[in-house]
Amino acid sequence: MLQSVRDNLKGTVAVFVLAIFIIPLILFGVEQLFVGSVGGAEVATVNGEGINRTDFQRELALEKQRLQQQFELPASSPQLEDSALSGPVLQRMVQREALYHAGVDGGMGASKEELWRQIAAIEAFQVDGKFSRELFKERISYMYTTATFLEASEKDFVLGHMNSGVSDTTFVTEQELQLLAAITQQKRTFTAIQIPKPEKPSTAITEAEIEQYYQSNSAQFVEPEQLKVSYVELSLDKLADGVEINEDDVRNIYEQEISSFKADPRYSVAHILIEDKDTSADDVKAVEEKLAEGAEFTELAKQYSDDLGSKETGGNLGVMIEEAYPQEFVDATKKLEVGAVSGPVKTEAGYHFIKLIDKTNVEPPSFDERKTIIERQLAQDSAQETYIQKVALLDEKTFGADSLQYAADALELEVQSSDWFTREGGNGVMSNQQLVNEAFGDDVLSQGHNSKVVEIDGNKAYVVRLNEHKPEQTKPLAEVKEEIENQLTEQRIAEESARQARDVLEQIASGKTAEEVAKEKGLEYKSHENVTRTSFEVGGAVLQKAFSLARPLENEPVLDLISMPDGSAVVIRLTGVEDGSIADLADAQKTGLENQLRFQISQNELNSFENGIIENAKIEM
Repeated sequence: MLQSVRDNLKGTVAVFVLAIFIIPLILFGVEQLFVGSVGGAEVATVNGEGINRTDFQRELALEKQRLQQQFELPASSPQLEDSALSGPVLQRMVQREALYHAGVDGGMGASKEELWRQIAAIEAFQVDGKFSRELFKERISYMYTTATFLEASEKDFVLGHMNSGVSDTTFVTEQELQLLAAITQQKRTFTAIQIPKPEKPSTAITEAEIEQYYQSNSAQFVEPEQLKVSYVELSLDKLADGVEINEDDVRNIYEQEISSFKADPRYSVAHILIEDKDTSADDVKAVEEKLAEGAEFTELAKQYSDDLGSKETGGNLGVMIEEAYPQEFVDATKKLEVGAVSGPVKTEAGYHFIKLIDKTNVEPPSFDERKTIIERQLAQDSAQETYIQKVALLDEKTFGADSLQYAADALELEVQSSDWFTREGGNGVMSNQQLVNEAFGDDVLSQGHNSKVVEIDGNKAYVVRLNEHKPEQTKPLAEVKEEIENQLTEQRIAEESARQARDVLEQIASGKTAEEVAKEKGLEYKSHENVTRTSFEVGGAVLQKAFSLARPLENEPVLDLISMPDGSAVVIRLTGVEDGSIADLADAQKTGLENQLRFQISQNELNSFENGIIENAKIEM
């Protein structure tokens, strides 16, 4: 039940980032994320604290997009409807919230500095390997404010560490390892008699059998409804291709960009934090004296710093993100020269000795770097008004018309034709579900009219018209006769193989030896001694069957048969089982087995731990 919750805790802040980037607002719209927010602030409460409607709508949109991408579902799929997803999404949210409350109650949390360090390390927020505040704000703005993103990241941090805190404490006893080794390293002795697949069945498939199968399984041969449409396409990009751009205009735009370019320096810093405590004054003095004597900053950080997240790396904090640090810290940093160390700087966290490791001035892009981008933007801006006018003209020329040709002539467009497609979509432009829905709509399919103008991504407009229509129909028997005959033939061959195998099995059970029966019938006989679960000399299906059989009693072999995918069959006679031992394992194998068992136990323990928290939480949906 909780596997999906735990899956969402992996990867800390990066999980949120990936989720943000896969939300195309064209599918859901900004308004959908916040719809209903005025109709009630909370959708559930956990231990007295509410889950607000905005967060719920955001999670719902994320889940829709995840499912759509994972299973390649059309936007109109019933699996993506709110009624299907709201319950599971809300259930996961309240479970996550209950676990988070337990972590906080246990004293867990994350400082803003730690969260910003994690965020700054995410490549999606970096330019040339360095964190970009502007890029960060731009990429989260569709779904989060900075504050709500930090709040979500802090929850993820706590849940991830609580998860690992439980799973990382799992241990495996020698007895448990021995029991697992007994199963995984087990060896089995058995014989196998191969009953080959007949080249053809003893009796041919009749016309009556084919007809009966066809009538009984008619749903198997239904061909879905299909359409072909004619369409015209109006494209902003194509209009922009024909726009000539004056280089002086490009340069003017570039100069405006440069004039407003904010070349904020990037400061790479390290610090030694002395928290407020009884000995803080002595520690501050000791650090000052040792710095004055020329002691290494990194060594002093490892010895004195109370910042557990940075002390082992010599106090290195990476690039300073101003929003994450107290103003006193930022102001002191900006006054330092590269390599210099500040005196003690007092903040709410305590006393900081700050070292400026590096200072990099951000340079504006060159004209050549920006030229092509600016040219394209100017061309699209210039073509935008023409595009809007032509969209209106397209609507005018196609509304009520009995053809698309009038619009095509007026707008200098080409009437194009699609291939066959179903309600699930097709190839080319008809892979777009908006156009598919329009084509199967009443106006086009039933009335035979031109569709309304369908705009996609704000830069393409289409009108479609019915060309050909194939209603849903059952394929005629003549078309599927050969397919049915082949299927029935394979079934009969497999049945005859299984019948021969049962005969072999019965003869062995009556007292004959397996080898004797195989010889009498001219069948292939193989004896396998002390075979392991990973033996390559035995086929996978036969090996799996041999290891699934019950342990034979003394002098009472176990008999069974298996039908193979190719239509043949195999009779298996299991005579011996020898349990494995840790002593049979090489050191690397033992380590691997121990890790595997530890993981399985940790998952069970984590599941029990989480279930206990959720069962005891006060949840109101």
